[in-house]
Amino acid sequence: MNNYTVPYLQAPDSNSILISWITNDENTPQVDYGFEKDDLSNTACGTSKIMEKDHIVHHVKLNDLLPDTRYFYRTKSGTTYSEIYSFKTQVDPSKFLQKLRFIVIGDHQRFDDAYPNLVANAVTKALEIWNGNTIEETVHFVMNLGDQVHNGGELSHYRIHHFHKSSELSTKVPFVTVLGNHEYYGDSEAKNYFAHFDYSHLKYNNIQAAKAINGTEYYAFKIAKALFIHLNSNSNSENQTQFASKIIHEADSDKNIEWIFAAAHHPPKAEQLKKDGNDYINNEILPILQSSAKTCVYFAGHAHLYARGASRNNRIHEIINGGASWDQYWTDAPEAVTLYEDVQKTIEAHIFQLVELDFETQQLKVNTYSTGNAQLNKPLYLLDSFYKKQKENRPNTPFIKSFDHKIKLPFTFESSEYIGYEPFNSSEFQILKAVEKEDVIVLSKKRDYEKWFGSSGFPDYTPINIYESTSIFALTVNDNELKTGLYKIRVRYRDQNLSWSEWSETVTFTIE
Repeated sequence: MNNYTVPYLQAPDSNSILISWITNDENTPQVDYGFEKDDLSNTACGTSKIMEKDHIVHHVKLNDLLPDTRYFYRTKSGTTYSEIYSFKTQVDPSKFLQKLRFIVIGDHQRFDDAYPNLVANAVTKALEIWNGNTIEETVHFVMNLGDQVHNGGELSHYRIHHFHKSSELSTKVPFVTVLGNHEYYGDSEAKNYFAHFDYSHLKYNNIQAAKAINGTEYYAFKIAKALFIHLNSNSNSENQTQFASKIIHEADSDKNIEWIFAAAHHPPKAEQLKKDGNDYINNEILPILQSSAKTCVYFAGHAHLYARGASRNNRIHEIINGGASWDQYWTDAPEAVTLYEDVQKTIEAHIFQLVELDFETQQLKVNTYSTGNAQLNKPLYLLDSFYKKQKENRPNTPFIKSFDHKIKLPFTFESSEYIGYEPFNSSEFQILKAVEKEDVIVLSKKRDYEKWFGSSGFPDYTPINIYESTSIFALTVNDNELKTGLYKIRVRYRDQNLSWSEWSETVTFTIE
């Protein structure tokens, strides 16, 4: 049978699952399923959408399933059956789940083997570090971050780039996706995307995604005490903004929600190519997410690399996970490179992430794994790791070390040693000047203990830590940076749990 794809699971839920596949057979699609591999006594039928003669998309939704239960299944089109696979439903919302685990892979739009290699590595690594027997009993779902295809107008890209290349995972573990800009290439209304994906039955507290196309353009869903909100960053519609605001506002007061994750295709900011950052996400969506202390991570793709940062005035990790195929290098557009103090690392790498949320210890842990990049293939290695604990143990308040309060520039101010429960991450110095009886910030410098920005380039692509030889417990003010006059200085410290100390007491000084 031409163009036959293996089953693709989507829309994780405790009582249902959507099974999709592509054939050239117009017969009513069917799924046989049951609790045992040799007893598929239940049957469900679904719908088909003829996109082209050789590209017919089938969807069968299995309803009334038992929560937290493994099912075996196979698909049928005409007289052709798939192999038998298995999946596991999500936990009952009223039951306690100790650990939620999922995989994140973004931007796999190309005709190469980078993405299926990452998928295969993700399966192996997840089973290894989480001591799993089967991937469907170890991982709850997979999150893709847009650009699942290179050209949304080419149906073969959905069949090959996504359904086929995801199959080592997608036959066993349900996927969720967001719209990337490439889904609109050659398909200005992304009709092909909505023909292949359907999240319309995923809802949080029955909040309707007003005017979201097919209920799938943007949506929210809950697993255990974690909420996920997926948005379309190609659009800045007021309906979507209101939907995000309503979801976050309700979740913030919901005792059954402890953690909030958000995902869209575009990042709020990007260092390697500034224009990859998205003003709508940065200026409208992030403030909504920041309004709840439960929000822990914003995942994005679009830039074909890895980046991690956190805005200084909230505890949300901002991630670019766009390294599943096409590479972006520091040398591509050097004139567009932009250093952001709130981005801690940007690295040219193919990546995937394994996310574990422990509801018992109230701790999130994210490991980022890499295989190098297209120019430098490496055995799989741990590229980065970060965490978040809901409970804050804020660092001790630092102080500015004593100095002669009449200074000449250049001058270096020094601060006290770091003392805190969690490892050290950042310092921020501020110099203020009284203007009409108000203290106005005239110089601010925030730095992280490591700042990966740039690389050695071909052939090794070694990331460069630009603060490697710099003490971030000191601030040097150079000639002509400030005018003569009376000023105040203060400092604060941040730990790796993204918690800040209080500001130190201000110290007054005069520049002569």
